[in-house]
Amino acid sequence: VCHYPCSGIFIIFYTGSKYQRGNDCQRYIVYSFHDGFFSFDYQLMNDHGIEFGIVSWWGQKTYEDKVFNKIINDVHPTIEGNEYHKFKWAILYEDEGFGDPTLKEIVNDLKYINEKYASSPYYLHVNGKPVIFVYNAAHSGSNPLDDLDRWKKAKAQIPFYVVFKVDPLSSGANPQDMDSWYQYAPA
Repeated sequence: VCHYPCSGIFIIFYTGSKYQRGNDCQRYIVYSFHDGFFSFDYQLMNDHGIEFGIVSWWGQKTYEDKVFNKIINDVHPTIEGNEYHKFKWAILYEDEGFGDPTLKEIVNDLKYINEKYASSPYYLHVNGKPVIFVYNAAHSGSNPLDDLDRWKKAKAQIPFYVVFKVDPLSSGANPQDMDSWYQYAPA
């Protein structure tokens, strides 16, 4: 499950008395977090064997950061039912797909995520490390091997279990260079 807090496509908002569809994401920071609706989401995910969700994240203090904070610190802890407490969340780091953040910027973001979210019992961990998915799409002018090199250096400084998009593999990267890989493309 991948959650895009502000995708602009038929997002359901809770307005206090009924649900409505719309795309004014900035107006409704709690858009699908009405207790009943969010519990329904958890129930669906749980019933289908989904163990974790990934939330699109565009950096510190962004709208998506506020939504992730609300999910992991306000909503998830209040959901009733022990089966939901097994469900975990991780971040999809979007900045790499649309630019080339510096090593310093990546490390700064990893420190922030580690300090603000990774200690939550609802944050996904693998092998004792917090998990982060990186959307390292081959944008214009990018070099997938440079992206990979920055992230290898970053995770050496701040231990994260990094799941990278497969693009560097087609440029000759060693599969062992990252903790895991994923594909983000039509099936």
